[in-house]
Amino acid sequence: MNRCEAHGLATAPDGLCTLCRRRAQQASSRRFGGLIAVTLACAVAIAVLFVAGRAVLDAARAATAQTTAADTTTGASTAQIKVYTTKWCPACRATRRWLDEHKITYEERDVESDPAAAAAFRKLGGRSVPMFDIDGQVKAGFDPVWVTRAIEKSEARRAER
Repeated sequence: MNRCEAHGLATAPDGLCTLCRRRAQQASSRRFGGLIAVTLACAVAIAVLFVAGRAVLDAARAATAQTTAADTTTGASTAQIKVYTTKWCPACRATRRWLDEHKITYEERDVESDPAAAAAFRKLGGRSVPMFDIDGQVKAGFDPVWVTRAIEKSEARRAER
């Protein structure tokens, strides 16, 4: 019969005594417990991001509802608006829908199907779509408040001329 060198106890066929086996199980349960803690932390982080994302989305919707600038709602804007998009992008679809609902005239430039649009997009520093170019004011991402303000600034500059 074999004996454990560390404890002097009889060993099982796997070569471990009762105390050595217990230590191995405790170590693996500590690793498993750490895994549970990491999993819970990830779940909490995802929940927080989801709630924060919803808050941002709700704020954007509220801001969209508050955009009541007369020029933007009637489509009488004289600003030159270029929107760099792709066909598959959900934010680009939301952008087009919002601009159409507010009767804002714009030039849509698809950066995937139009090489000239892609070159202009890169020249402006574009890395994500949608990207707006409103009379030289450039911003990536769909932000209805920014679009409204940029149009208003453009209109004010044109009125001063």
